[in-house]
Amino acid sequence: MIKSVLYSMIMVFCVVYSECSLAGPGDCINTSGNQIADVRLGNVTLSQSTNTPNYIIYDQEVSTSLLTALCDCDENSYASHTRFSGVKNSYSSFVDDWNGFIWYTVPNTNYLAYSLEVDVYDESYGSFRRLNIPFSGYSNHVPESNCRGPSTLSSLTKGRLQIRLLRSIIGTESFDAPLGYFKMRREQTPTSSSPIIRRLGVVGSLTSGHYCGVTGSNSVKNTFKTEFLTGFGDQIPSENSFIPPLTTVVNIICNYSLIPVEIEFRGDFSEYGLKTNLDGVEIKSILSANVFGTNYIINNTTRKFQSSLDSNGLKRVQFSSALILTKPKSQVTLGEYSATMYIRVNFK
Repeated sequence: MIKSVLYSMIMVFCVVYSECSLAGPGDCINTSGNQIADVRLGNVTLSQSTNTPNYIIYDQEVSTSLLTALCDCDENSYASHTRFSGVKNSYSSFVDDWNGFIWYTVPNTNYLAYSLEVDVYDESYGSFRRLNIPFSGYSNHVPESNCRGPSTLSSLTKGRLQIRLLRSIIGTESFDAPLGYFKMRREQTPTSSSPIIRRLGVVGSLTSGHYCGVTGSNSVKNTFKTEFLTGFGDQIPSENSFIPPLTTVVNIICNYSLIPVEIEFRGDFSEYGLKTNLDGVEIKSILSANVFGTNYIINNTTRKFQSSLDSNGLKRVQFSSALILTKPKSQVTLGEYSATMYIRVNFK
């Protein structure tokens, strides 16, 4: 289950995006063909120390190629500047302003938040300004003597993406969602909606890295004698008195500690005895309920119970198992009895 942590960023582009058809007079459309850019994280494997709220799983500068925008304006008209906007995904909800940044939920998740910034060149400063999504109507103060025609832009091509864990996860969680939409238009009426000129998204998965190992086992073979089957009522459970209970000690070792787990005994809890795989086996704890996790007998209706691990991620399970015959058929095969038990740990 444990996989190496992979941090990578691949920019993926497509040729067309349907919302470009919304362009109107004064709007600028993206003609460079790189409307969509996805940051691909691959699979990120967490550990007990990193699988915690507010852990930053991704914080990198993002960049894409230059934009070529074609603006629909009156020919030979003067435009005092170009306005830029950054819009968050409408399915994102505000989280907080943690660590000085504005955070929103990654769409379709309740365990991730993102903060997205983008650079826009501003002539009044003579430099790029880093803007936090969302923002609207930001002017670059760069005049255009001819409003109509193509413009090559370095604005909206660089920025910073941070992704933060809001809560601990168990298992694997995948995400694939657009985060921000960047727009531009010339300063000229009418002020119709700007088309999307670029969209930035994130794709990846998180794995909690939970792992447990079980040590300790017993293998005992017993042969029944004929008198073992005498005196059985057809509906009365009967306990074996010829073969003594078998005491078993199992150590469960996990890489996560001090968390609740569910210990599950697996096998074939059939209603008829003398077959295989825990048929007619009754498991009783030797340890106290505080240590073992339950005082109830483990049987075909109670196969699992809640417990917890110590500070080292260790759980010692000690129990005795006795052979029980339940509702025996009129004829039962004599001979070797085999019972196989499996223990599985489920993180809760």
